[in-house]
Amino acid sequence: MSLAKIITLSIELESLINQIYLMVADLSPEEKISRELARLAEEEHQHVNLLRTGRNYLTKAPEVFGQPAISEEEMLLGLKKSSGVAG
Repeated sequence: MSLAKIITLSIELESLINQIYLMVADLSPEEKISRELARLAEEEHQHVNLLRTGRNYLTKAPEVFGQPAISEEEMLLGLKKSSGVAG
């Protein structure tokens, strides 16, 4: 999996998390909790913008990123281990 693909998938994930926080904030009957969830949604939105900037640099100046330090297989194994999914 290319670095550009990983960044694109990360953008999609962060966008989804942003939407989830916003939906839950709208559903929350507690104002304080709703505000905190909206704040978390904004953080996710900032992550999306940061990742988009990184993707732009990858396109315009790929040498900035160098070579991946981890293989796709290692990354997927790590994700499975951290989520408790048996592989």
